[in-house]
Amino acid sequence: MRAKMVAFDKHLGNLFGVVLSRGQDVEKILKYKQETLPVFEELCTQANGKFLFGTDDLTLLDIHCGPMFEIMYLMTGPVYGDVDEHLSI
Repeated sequence: MRAKMVAFDKHLGNLFGVVLSRGQDVEKILKYKQETLPVFEELCTQANGKFLFGTDDLTLLDIHCGPMFEIMYLMTGPVYGDVDEHLSI
């Protein structure tokens, strides 16, 4: 679980680049899309419809990663400009 948390954390820099630019920097959005989004998608895919560690119960991994997934959800709204058009989350 800790290894997955560390792997997740390594990719947060690209997410924060998009957040801090309020979705105005297209270069940061595309970097996030190419380098970070596939890693996050793989983490969710490995969970196989369950919680992130593949369990039926909530784990520390879910608590650790959950807030970042909520930030990604916010990118689909008007606050972050046209980020959703670039990412198609």
